Amino acid sequence: MHVILRTRLERDIVNGVISVKDLPRLWNEGMKSLLDVDVPNDAQGCLQDVHWSGLAIGYFPTYLIGAIAAAQLEHEIRKDLNFEGLCETGDFAPIQKWLKEKVHIHGSGYDSLDDLFLDQFGEKLNCKYFLEYLAVKYEMIYNIS
Repeated sequence: MHVILRTRLERDIVNGVISVKDLPRLWNEGMKSLLDVDVPNDAQGCLQDVHWSGLAIGYFPTYLIGAIAAAQLEHEIRKDLNFEGLCETGDFAPIQKWLKEKVHIHGSGYDSLDDLFLDQFGEKLNCKYFLEYLAVKYEMIYNIS
């Protein structure tokens, strides 16, 4: 959830809706509202991550794109390989080979991730697989169904 907060604040800074001087207050309010967390200080709050201090504004949404892509890749890998068995035994070579043949070999040959996924897997980047991953994860963590 903090990534969502960070993304919202970045968007508002870039669009001139908020000022940088308001970040600590808005961060603290957002953490309280979204996660019911009281932030003890700015170092553990809006400054706890290196991205903003390194001027990497707008970077956080790429983490979400990566997580969505990873979930979809796992879905596709499971069609061809015994993913869990390979992970359990630490035999990652078949997974690495699969990724090389399906993804890495193409480098920047596609205009977008959507184009790569559509060509290789028959559909564009699809958040459905990430949402399924989250549902399973949170069901296990919080014993819910």
